[in-house]
Amino acid sequence: YCFQENNVIHYTKQNGLTHDFIHVLHQDKTGIIWIGTGFGLNYMENGKINNYHHVKEFCNDYIGSITEDRQGNLYFGTDRCVVQYNHSKFKAYTQADGLASSTIYSLITDNLGNVWVGTNKGIDKLNISSKGEIVHIKNYSYQEGFKGIECNTRAVTKSKEGNLFFATIKGIIEYVPTNDVSMET
Repeated sequence: YCFQENNVIHYTKQNGLTHDFIHVLHQDKTGIIWIGTGFGLNYMENGKINNYHHVKEFCNDYIGSITEDRQGNLYFGTDRCVVQYNHSKFKAYTQADGLASSTIYSLITDNLGNVWVGTNKGIDKLNISSKGEIVHIKNYSYQEGFKGIECNTRAVTKSKEGNLFFATIKGIIEYVPTNDVSMET
């Protein structure tokens, strides 16, 4: 639904959505509203619904989470991959590319421009270059202090101070960027 003054517009498949079950909404830096459904990705620009339903890079049609990095690239979480969109092409990332899991439950961007991916096997920090490329993936699981392991769907937020809060099956886990310790040698 869109509320405009005294007018209410109800968007459905009849208006161009690929599915009536909406899982996530995200307004990007340019004002476009991205709509993740159970049957593909839609976006609303100037009141018109468009979609990317049959894009081969999407591992499946379920779009459950969306975030945007500093460069304006968008990230879409499905239950089989993360898809990065740089406004000209889509690229999928899975466990084979270094993610803890390909089952994506949440996405958020931190104050430093890293994209965080909540999965059923921990969280991943994607370091994004100034060119918008993923240059490193760091996994956080039980050994790194992420004791909740399995994240809950779309249950992540960021505090004013930049700390991240992930809802998990074992409670809420807070990530404090200034306390992160590199375990690499």
